[in-house]
Order: sequence, then structure tokens, then C-alpha cells
Amino acid sequence: MLDLSTLFEYDLWATRRWLLALPILKDLGRAQEILEHMLFAQKVWLERVGVEVPNHTGNVPIGSLFDQLNRGWKHVAEEAAPGHLDQESRRK
Repeated sequence: MLDLSTLFEYDLWATRRWLLALPILKDLGRAQEILEHMLFAQKVWLERVGVEVPNHTGNVPIGSLFDQLNRGWKHVAEEAAPGHLDQESRRK
């Protein structure tokens, strides 16, 4: 069984593959809409699980934004790792 961190590594790999394919896509506008939706959805869900995600202004490469969100998800995965909750409950 794969752990969450491995699944998020795969997610980032797949996203990077899409980013590399952008120059050859015929409908770049639609691809941009999809990628923006993916970014927004990941940001919203990270915030819902308690991770603060900074807003970016200006010209930030989209790949960098996905990298940042992926780090947030890996943090969530580490916090949810088996044994982590046991450690937390012992501290209380």
C-alpha cells in the first residue's frame, strides 16, 4: 500500500508532465483554465485542513505554485502518518 506522501509525489510528477506538454496543446486557454482550477482547489482544500497558503501576486511560475502546494500536502501527509496521532495523544 502506498503512503500519502508517495501519492503526493506522484501527483506533482503528473502535474509537471502536464506543464511540459503545454506548448504542444492546441487549446492553451482551456489548459490554463484547468490548471488554475487545480491550483485553486488544492489551495482551498489545504486551507480547510488547516494549512496556511499565502496568496501570490505578480508573475509567479505556475510550476512553483504547484511545488508549494505539494509541500503543504506532504506536510499534511506527515502529520497523518501512523504513530503521529499516538505521539500527540501522549503529550496531552
